[in-house]
Amino acid sequence: MFNTHTKDDLKLNWFSFQKTPGEISDVETVDKVLTLKIYPNPAYSYLNIKYGLTKESDIRIEFYTTSGTLVRSINMGARGTGLHQDKIEMSAYNLRQGLYIVRLLAGNISKSAMIEILNNK
Repeated sequence: MFNTHTKDDLKLNWFSFQKTPGEISDVETVDKVLTLKIYPNPAYSYLNIKYGLTKESDIRIEFYTTSGTLVRSINMGARGTGLHQDKIEMSAYNLRQGLYIVRLLAGNISKSAMIEILNNK
């Protein structure tokens, strides 16, 4: 089932899956991370990283420059199935103004998004 809800200019889409007992869906076998949302973007002093997992996984968040250089890697520890949200303070990890590719790793699966960090003056 595909659901769409609109509110102002924001459009939210999501899938809901139903299965019979013992059935394995393609989503579970292919991908441990179903969702990834990073906000605010642009960010000033912090980032919220929201994600959903289909299986328990060790989580690591990596920040890369647009040229592909790893700037920071943050081990978040083990997370169970379901939705999670982590807050990243820019000053604690010495993340300076610029464009970054944020990569969330859950075991051997990853999802990426581009974000902009602005001065937090």
